Amino acid sequence: MNINYKNQKGATLIVALVVLTIVTLLGVAGIRGTALDMKMIAGARDKALAFEAAETTLSIVENELKVNPPTLANITAGFSKDCSSADAANKGKCFTGQIAEPADPYRTCSTYDSAADKTQLWERKDTWSTNHRIEDVKLADDSTISTKYIVEFMCFTLKDRKLLGKVDDRETGDENIIYMPLFRITAIAEGVGKRARVAAQTTVRVNLKGA
Repeated sequence: MNINYKNQKGATLIVALVVLTIVTLLGVAGIRGTALDMKMIAGARDKALAFEAAETTLSIVENELKVNPPTLANITAGFSKDCSSADAANKGKCFTGQIAEPADPYRTCSTYDSAADKTQLWERKDTWSTNHRIEDVKLADDSTISTKYIVEFMCFTLKDRKLLGKVDDRETGDENIIYMPLFRITAIAEGVGKRARVAAQTTVRVNLKGA
C-alpha cells in the first residue's frame, strides 16, 4: 500500500493546535469559575461577620441601657430629632416624636410629630455620615469592625400588662413606677472586606434611673 505523505504534511500541527486551544479555553473557564466561587465565599463570610458585629452591638447597647439607665431629664434634654448634638455623649440619640405637655410626659408623649421629617432615621444619609455613634466590635477571628448605631426614644410603655385594667393607678399613681421608656436601637455594620453591609434592629424597655 502506498501512503501519500505529501497530503499529510502539517495535519499533526493543526490537530495539536486545536487540542491546545480547547484545553486553554477549558482552563480559562475553570479559573473564572474558581474566581467567582472565591468571591461568593468571601462575600458570604463578610456578610456573616457584619451580621455578627451588628448583633453584638445591639447586645452591648441594650445592656448599657439596662445597667446605666437614663433619667427623664436625660431623655428630654439629650435626645434630638436628627440625632445630632454638640455634646458627644448625646450624639446618635434620637427622638422624632413630641411631648405635648412637658409637665405630663408619660401620657402626652407621642412618636409622631406632624412638623418632623417623615423619613425613617435609618434611611437618611446624614444619620450614617455624621449623626451616629460608633462601637468597635472585636470578633471571634480577632478582626475588628467599627459598627455605626443610633438609639431612638419611642415614648413610654406600661411596666406590667396588669396595669392596663387599673385606670386609677394609671391616672393617679406614681408614674415613675408605672411607666418605663422604650428605645429602638439600629446598628449598621460592614464586613472586613467591605463586600457586605448589614442592618439589625431591636427594641428594649428599661427602668428610668432612680425609679
